Amino acid sequence: MSNVYQNHRARWLERIIKENNFSRGAEIGVLRGPTYKHLLNNCPHLTLIGVDIFYDDRLWKSSPIETRIKTTEDLLKLPATPWYHDLMKFSNDIGPRAILYRDLSNKAHSNVKDESLDFVFIDAGHTEQSVLEDIKCWDPKVRKGGIVAGHDIDWMGVRMAVSNKYVQYETAQDNCWFVKK
Repeated sequence: MSNVYQNHRARWLERIIKENNFSRGAEIGVLRGPTYKHLLNNCPHLTLIGVDIFYDDRLWKSSPIETRIKTTEDLLKLPATPWYHDLMKFSNDIGPRAILYRDLSNKAHSNVKDESLDFVFIDAGHTEQSVLEDIKCWDPKVRKGGIVAGHDIDWMGVRMAVSNKYVQYETAQDNCWFVKK
């Protein structure tokens, strides 16, 4: 195993999940799925919700997708990335512990009951506005004693959003941030 992967956020999350006996969580911003797959493969008692738009947005860098696509219906009219189909197959093979939503993060949260998750890991949009919206939507889904966490605290928009929402937060390896509720 490479030294880079040893310090990867997936290993950190795996440790947090096992140390706290967490059994239900969500990853917001799955992309190609390395963290999603790792957690489901290495945490056999974990049910994990994965959320992503699964749309290759590289052609549209001039404006964030949330400014152009407002509804799930609009998103689903766009072609899914090739890796979405691979992740769906992986999720189907894992079974009911793997729940994958192709949706906007600010819409998918409505499928999850408040205080029903042990943790949420936010790694979708990286603008201050999109991170604040993800925190607003997903923080209530985490029970007291659970963890709200995310990636890329070294990005200005992420850091500003996290600092705006939480008076105190901690950092961890691979530019992760977290708050215990």
